[in-house]
Amino acid sequence: MPSNIDISQVKEFTILPKNGAFYLELSYEVEKQKHELDINQALSIDLGTADNLADCVDTLGNSLLVDARAMKAMNQLWNKVRFVVSE
Repeated sequence: MPSNIDISQVKEFTILPKNGAFYLELSYEVEKQKHELDINQALSIDLGTADNLADCVDTLGNSLLVDARAMKAMNQLWNKVRFVVSE
């Protein structure tokens, strides 16, 4: 078992067959945490198309651009490999 999981808190084990292998799924409960939120701060997310996955801006003036080109390239490579294997 992984060292970061307390086995006494595990409520359910599920064994899933996927891609010729077996995966162990653990379900457990954790304590609810209380968070103090500042309602004057917000994040705006604009979902894009084609090359930009998302543009993000917060009320503090920070911005983030999530580029989708790398993910599109990985997806195209995956589809190409999958097509070659299926032939």
